[in-house]
Amino acid sequence: MAMKTETQAPITWDTALYERLFIGFAARNVAARWLPEILCQVNEDWFLHRHRRLVYEALCGLHTRNRARGAFFTPKALAGASEALCGDPTGWAAEEIQDCMAAESETFITEASLKATLIPAWHVAKGRPAVRRELMLADELLGLTAMQGTQTLEDVSNHLRAACEQWDKAMHGLPDENRVTAHSVVAELLTPVDDSKPDHCSTGISDLDGMLGGGIAMDNAVVHGRLITVAGRPGMGKTAFLCSLAHNVSQGGGGVLLYSLEVDAKQIYTRLLGIHDFTNQLITKGRIVEALTLKNLRNRSFTEAQRERLRSYAKDLSQNLVIYDQSVSLDQICNQVRLQKRRDENVRLVCIDYLGLMELPDAETQTLAIGRATRALKLLAVELKIDIMLLSQLNRGVEGRTNKTPQLSDLRDSGRIEEDSDAVIGLFRPEYYDPTTQPNQIELHMLKNRHGITGKLTLGFDGKTGVVYGELPVRKPLANEEAW
Repeated sequence: MAMKTETQAPITWDTALYERLFIGFAARNVAARWLPEILCQVNEDWFLHRHRRLVYEALCGLHTRNRARGAFFTPKALAGASEALCGDPTGWAAEEIQDCMAAESETFITEASLKATLIPAWHVAKGRPAVRRELMLADELLGLTAMQGTQTLEDVSNHLRAACEQWDKAMHGLPDENRVTAHSVVAELLTPVDDSKPDHCSTGISDLDGMLGGGIAMDNAVVHGRLITVAGRPGMGKTAFLCSLAHNVSQGGGGVLLYSLEVDAKQIYTRLLGIHDFTNQLITKGRIVEALTLKNLRNRSFTEAQRERLRSYAKDLSQNLVIYDQSVSLDQICNQVRLQKRRDENVRLVCIDYLGLMELPDAETQTLAIGRATRALKLLAVELKIDIMLLSQLNRGVEGRTNKTPQLSDLRDSGRIEEDSDAVIGLFRPEYYDPTTQPNQIELHMLKNRHGITGKLTLGFDGKTGVVYGELPVRKPLANEEAW
């Protein structure tokens, strides 16, 4: 099949053909375990045709929810899921899927040719994203009009006219009236703030919130789209810090996506249960009694009171927090985050543990690959107006110094990490190198902060529960508690 390779192409029958071939191939292989990898290489913005876009979203939904495989993953089930998305059970999905499968059957497409030829060619031919969003909006309105009769002909006509004007500007390089200007910024700043909607979600550490301008950005925040890198040598508490912040943000009402590339989701949830018990007791009782330690959780050794608390925590931790533990590529993470943000506008923070284990884009050197990854994550944060917190290692040169506190020059592999990050946090546990120092503390060094101050914070670290906290609580040890 001949593919067009123009650097810019309008929406043509070629892009419609790519949509049909992709959906046909995916529907024919709907039960394949490798299909999610293919789905993550495109996103819903690529589909101009409304029905095919709904089928794509249904495909992603079937796999991301990880339901039972086998008979459930059939073209018939896919059609039902597609129609459920828009509430229109009139049989259109089955016809659309059959049409796409018929088109795909006339060609010889394999998984390899799809990745190497069809998807790259489709990417070139799909047109400018901003233009396609306008056209897709008009297409959505047409669909709503046909289904519910809720939109007037004038509404549809106005949106179509706006789409045509946007297309004309993109094709002829005319200026976009929606560009950011001083007037638009001042107007936004002077708009009365809705006090019922917070502008930030707390990290649970008040001093860190102050450094970050209030915490993790919400809709009303002035600054969005930050890449925050958290770095340290092994054993410095990076994962404990990330899990503590993810827990606090999710409990504060902000949606969190956590990518654990080092340990599985079960271990992360085990950590989160200990963190949740620690903070819950601190809030309700003012002190920690019979803490759920990591040793308790790993050995399944609980008192009756701890068992009752565990049962109540399952629901608490299921809200606003999604954990992914499969090794995935940078492109897969970006597409998955876009999909989740489309489904849930409340997603505010994406946590990645950690950069060194991510499947990086192809590049001549590791340094270039790291640079491309951090740049892509920064652009993703700006695009979706979310904060991304990325864990990274510090290089071994730290071990050879007398002063082992982290510095920006210690970031491993690439200076681009420093350049692309809005904030760089270095973690350091003095007790790790000198057991005679004050125990149970982590030093947080704000090494770079594009939108705030730098400096050092001394945080508490409870190794038994794996929690990092700002205010030091009183922890009452159990009489029979053992060291571990």
